[in-house]
Amino acid sequence: MTKSIMVNNDGHGVFYTGMYDSKESIERNLEVYRDTFVKVLEWCISLGSKSNYPSKVTELIGEDVKEFPRRGDRLLSEVLRRLISSGVDPLRVVIDKCHEINVKVFPSMRMNPDYNPGWMGEGFAKMYNSRFWWENPHLRIKDRNGRLQTKLSYAYPEVQKFKLEVLKEMLNYDIDGLNLDFLRHPPFLGYEDPLIEGFKKEYGRSPLDLPEDDRRWLRYKARVMTGFLWKLRRILDDVQEDRGKRLEISVRVDHRYYFKQGLDVSRWIREGLVDKVIVSEHGLGGFVFSLRPFVEMTKGGPCELYFGEEAVCSGHDLTPEEDRLLAQGKITESDLRRRKLSLKEYCERALRWYNEGADGVHIFNDPHNREAFKILGDLGKIREFLRRT
Repeated sequence: MTKSIMVNNDGHGVFYTGMYDSKESIERNLEVYRDTFVKVLEWCISLGSKSNYPSKVTELIGEDVKEFPRRGDRLLSEVLRRLISSGVDPLRVVIDKCHEINVKVFPSMRMNPDYNPGWMGEGFAKMYNSRFWWENPHLRIKDRNGRLQTKLSYAYPEVQKFKLEVLKEMLNYDIDGLNLDFLRHPPFLGYEDPLIEGFKKEYGRSPLDLPEDDRRWLRYKARVMTGFLWKLRRILDDVQEDRGKRLEISVRVDHRYYFKQGLDVSRWIREGLVDKVIVSEHGLGGFVFSLRPFVEMTKGGPCELYFGEEAVCSGHDLTPEEDRLLAQGKITESDLRRRKLSLKEYCERALRWYNEGADGVHIFNDPHNREAFKILGDLGKIREFLRRT
């Protein structure tokens, strides 16, 4: 019995390290998926709310930045500018190459990943947050006390329009679907005026008088994100017949908090809004949880279920201070090395998820592990490998 593998490439680290610095290097590194069980590559199209492709909706990552947080951020910005100014669109290269080797491509949007300017200085926010974010503080989430937070709120039509316009740009490419990554980063809704007033009109009382986990309030908020999914589904439906294929939607969600975050996953499945559900956990890898509730949601229907593996099990993203210490030779790369799931761990875990009913495995933060890609989709190969180890 064979299973499918989905892989996420964040579209960031490969430029940050200089690994992808030309059309040829992009194509060469994508060969890792040839003749493997990888069926879908999710290629992240943005960090924060800026893009890594030539967008007319938002700005290029690093645009107008003079002082970069880390050396890799500078390299990332320089590589993207050089590629695009020379006529090389990284996203188009990725799609064309993946189609050549029979891999589908789902451009991936991180649904709310803008940086707080107070986090390690303004460098990250200037590097990655769009002009839309900077110019519209009134469209950000409010907490119960009315204080503005970092993230944009989907309660505002302007925010939904901005996000949908970015996703609509993907229709300029020969895509196979879209990925909405709700694990990067909640929240998506808070206590914004449109939500409060709408809830009052429907229920005759303010949500501020109710506990945060009141089911009426959670259901009301969830309708906002379901509405967003419906808007996207209709956009894709309008063009997919001409393309001769269904343009799929995959979503990555947290197994514990999805409904509290306004994500009515069971409804999305029932209404045919999503084609692949990736269930995961925010945090370092190695987590274990039961897939049973999600197996029940997808049972008997066309929606596929994937266990979302986070490959990184220890450590943290490089800070500007650590980058300075590296540059000065005061620490080494080995001091900061992050442990990833081993091939044995991948195999042992995959057997567990498949036994629970998963249709496949989704791999995050490990986009070039060909050894795993050639084994994890075949139960016989997994068992043979584990017998040998």
